[in-house]
Parts: sequence; structure tokens; C-alpha cells
Amino acid sequence: MIQIPYTLRTLAGEEETRMGERIFRAGRVRITEQSAKLLRCQVMEEGRYEVTISADAASHRCTCATWQENGACRHIVAALMACQDAGAMDEMIRR
Repeated sequence: MIQIPYTLRTLAGEEETRMGERIFRAGRVRITEQSAKLLRCQVMEEGRYEVTISADAASHRCTCATWQENGACRHIVAALMACQDAGAMDEMIRR
């Protein structure tokens, strides 16, 4: 089961979280880099957004304006879901 961390859900808000879930289910996330400390994804939604997920949740980043304003967005939600689904976060979580 894929879970969105409570803090991300709170920061992003319910609408952004729902939209992120839709983006993930539509298959619009591609993992482009994977290591024990860092994951990079491309999220396609009316353009391409670059998302960086690090072991430190406070360091998650996205290139969209919503992230710039809120520190969380639908693209990060979608990327986290895709990384969890692919098992890409397993090594990061173990550390």
C-alpha cells in the first residue's frame, strides 16, 4: 500500500494530494536517477517538472510554482507514490 506522509499531505493540502494521486495513476512519473540518498523524477503534467526526493524530507524539491510558494505540491506527491510503487525508496528508508 502506498502512503503519503502526513506532513506532505498537510503541506500540499487535500486538493494537491488528490491531483498527485491522479498523476501517479495516469503513469506520468518517470524515475530518472536512483541512489541510497537521492531520487530524481520527471513528472509530466501540462509540461515537465523535475522532482528531487532526498532522505531528508525537508530537502524535497520541485520546479513548479506551487512548490516555490508552499514547499509541497502534486508533483512531489506523484513522484513519492511512483518511487514507493517501484521500490526505489527501500534503500533510502533502511538508512
